[in-house]
Amino acid sequence: MQVNMRNHERRTTDATYTICWQDDAGKMHSSNVQGVDLSSAGVCVTVPIPLAPGRCVFIESANGHPTGYSTVRHCTRMGRQYSVGLEFSEDAQKTMQSDPGAAEIDY
Repeated sequence: MQVNMRNHERRTTDATYTICWQDDAGKMHSSNVQGVDLSSAGVCVTVPIPLAPGRCVFIESANGHPTGYSTVRHCTRMGRQYSVGLEFSEDAQKTMQSDPGAAEIDY
């Protein structure tokens, strides 16, 4: 049996995000990435190239949720792609609080 060790509940997402980061040589990179799951504290995305844990990444979505800086927490090869876990900065977490899709539906 698998136990959920996360502090924040995640929900699946198929959203596309744009991420930007600076490599060790100072060169800027950007990529459109596919979301896997999302919480108020972070997001898991699939990317075409590996990103080292600890790297600072700027993420934004077309709808504005999330937008801001995040930190790569893990990067795992999954076939031709990489599964990357991003932890949102405090400011990026605030953009998630205003996400109407994150709120519970009031029937």
